[in-house]
Amino acid sequence: MMTNQDPHPTAPIRTTDAATGFKSVFLQYKKWIIAALLFTFIATAAFAFKIPHAKPVQTPINLSHADVWIHSQNFSLLAHDLLQVPLLKSLLTEEFVYFYAQDEDWMSLQGAMRRISFEHDLNWSDNLLKHIANAPVDVYMWHDDSHALRYWALSIARDPLATIAQTLALLTLTADKQLHEIAKISIDGDDVPVLRVTLSAQRQMVVAVHDKRLVLLSDVSMASVEGEELNESAEQLIKNLLATDAATREKVVSDWQVAGKAPSEHVFEQTIFLSNRFFAQGYATYMPSVQAVRFDYDGKHWLTKAHLRSSGFDAHIWTHLPANAAFCVSLPIDWAAAQTALDDAEALSAKPHLASEFATSAAACWYTEEHDDITQPLFVLLRKSEKATTDALTALFDWGVATNQDYLKDLFALYRQRREINNRLVSATDSLKTLNKTTFSPKLTKEALAAKKVELESQKQSTQAQIKRIEAELAEIEPNIAAEKKAIAEPATLAKEKSIVHAGTFTVLARKQPIDSSANNSPQIAFDQKVVYFSTNPHLIARAIAVGGKHYPNMQESNNILSPSAQQFLYVNPKKLATLLNKTGHQALPQETQANLRAAFDYHMPARLAALSKQSPFSLALDQPSALSTLMNQETGEWKVLTWHTAP
Repeated sequence: MMTNQDPHPTAPIRTTDAATGFKSVFLQYKKWIIAALLFTFIATAAFAFKIPHAKPVQTPINLSHADVWIHSQNFSLLAHDLLQVPLLKSLLTEEFVYFYAQDEDWMSLQGAMRRISFEHDLNWSDNLLKHIANAPVDVYMWHDDSHALRYWALSIARDPLATIAQTLALLTLTADKQLHEIAKISIDGDDVPVLRVTLSAQRQMVVAVHDKRLVLLSDVSMASVEGEELNESAEQLIKNLLATDAATREKVVSDWQVAGKAPSEHVFEQTIFLSNRFFAQGYATYMPSVQAVRFDYDGKHWLTKAHLRSSGFDAHIWTHLPANAAFCVSLPIDWAAAQTALDDAEALSAKPHLASEFATSAAACWYTEEHDDITQPLFVLLRKSEKATTDALTALFDWGVATNQDYLKDLFALYRQRREINNRLVSATDSLKTLNKTTFSPKLTKEALAAKKVELESQKQSTQAQIKRIEAELAEIEPNIAAEKKAIAEPATLAKEKSIVHAGTFTVLARKQPIDSSANNSPQIAFDQKVVYFSTNPHLIARAIAVGGKHYPNMQESNNILSPSAQQFLYVNPKKLATLLNKTGHQALPQETQANLRAAFDYHMPARLAALSKQSPFSLALDQPSALSTLMNQETGEWKVLTWHTAP
């Protein structure tokens, strides 16, 4: 069955959850169920091969470019409209629907407005915020250092706001304990106060109102240092979001508004944009072909679009993936960005040319067999067979894959001991220098001066004796370090040795010593002239090699929802994914601490995972990837409609 209606658009779960801050543990952590896995393989692969993390966006927050944008014609209906997606309707609880009545920030803001209205005799309606929530709203969101969507800004248009703007302009703010003016900005000739609203000792927001528009920033740190002076970027953001012109407001997401864009978001009741700055988890540099994803609700159906650049995607990569996956994702990789990282690696003697070695297509899959684990996916790359060399992959493996270093424990302990002794020696030497510079007051009597000199000489002798003892300790430890270095020479050599095995057409590289002798964690890379497999799970490598030898089915031939010609971005088997999450959920939680979190997991997650397991497998694809060929000379790319395929 094929349809342009999204039966399972998973990313909106994550967006709304982060935007609203639900208290339920499931609602706090559900965003990682599917959406976070979507691009985790980029981060994990980068770590495995020591590719540096792309420059972070959040430090400082780049307010001129939001990570997520929600445009809603009726903000209060957003939760209801998201529940038109069958998957979300099955997974979410009533807490999701009734968020607006229960959210802590929303209720605190209501309470603050009621108090201000009462104390200043403003006669604001108790339903004022409810009426505002029924208005067209733009929500702009930014991630923090952990890539959670902590920071957000609301831009709202509503007739009652005109009354609030007039009132705030006249209100004596210095007399109110919850309101503090941090700046005035000029908009259309009017001086508009920018206010810090204190909701609690830990929570301060920023609000500004002009004409019929209101802007609310979720955290005062977005706008100022220690809640005082307004910074330049926040001032520009507030000015843009208070503008009556929609084009000015959309400058915050200007990098998404490009030539050939999808139909205007204003024709839809709900639109949710996700920038690759958010969903790529900081590794967008390595996957620039997918700039953003958007979800549009027209009142009946959710539609999915992606902003794509030409990528040379090879749909045949799915024929190299072992069947029975719980979750698979496939994306184009920009090897030029990764090459820069390799070129800067001094420890890598032979630097392969990645763009010559690998095609742009890459994939990652998670499985649920006996030895499979959520932390050990299978990574797959296609090779350019005419230029593929064994030396390049061997060099990458030697550089990128470390080995068990248990043999270094005793040496490291001796190094720490020597460092501590050196620190004591430096401290004692500095003390002696200080004593040698000691002078005495000329006002001291002869007897007092003599006593002081005797005391000083005693201190000098004591410190000199201490220095000699420390130097003796240092001399004693040096032979121990030299002996330990000699003792580890053989295991250090063994640690660098590789095992090279040939299995059919594949060459398999591994360390002779495992990474972790107490766990099933032995990184391996297997390759032939067509494909490269990498995993820390040797059982997955064996399964992948069996696919290459036609002894195990591949994803393409075992799934009727994977087209042989479409660009498949995503495949999910909810039943297997639920099994994988349930299997590893408790392992990921602290064993001794965070008892409340574990109890909440036990309370909320089993029912949600049971609901997830009842869903049919689905995939997300660009059914006509050939259309991207028209973009070969266009750096901007364009929006393309994606199709969700659901198993019958």
